Amino acid sequence: MDKRGPIIGSWLSIGQGALYIASGLWAVAARSNYQEIHELKSDFWILTMHGAWLLLVGSVLAVAGYRRQKSLEVRLLAFGAALGLLATDVVSAATVGVAQIYYTDMTIELVFVVLWLVVWVLERRKGRDR
Repeated sequence: MDKRGPIIGSWLSIGQGALYIASGLWAVAARSNYQEIHELKSDFWILTMHGAWLLLVGSVLAVAGYRRQKSLEVRLLAFGAALGLLATDVVSAATVGVAQIYYTDMTIELVFVVLWLVVWVLERRKGRDR
């Protein structure tokens, strides 16, 4: 079975990966600025773990997109990461209040969730047309 997918999924994976890599680097390399913008008062180790997780997930998605891989594992990682970050932002906004940047992140993560659903639907339709 060919695991190389349509170009839209590849570009989406690369874009999501690049954003996560940039966010991870920001969290790790510019902690003070990241904490100030996000209005965080958490321990540095939590921020470091969050940044490392974003770097790892972003790297996997970017490489998978570059290689045009469309395995279920890659799709689940991309969709699940976006959905998880979206859920965390929504719950935080509803319960404790968050900085404005979280609303921007919610929007971006929601777009990723919707786009991955669109890619999934398009791929399923393509499979039925064969």
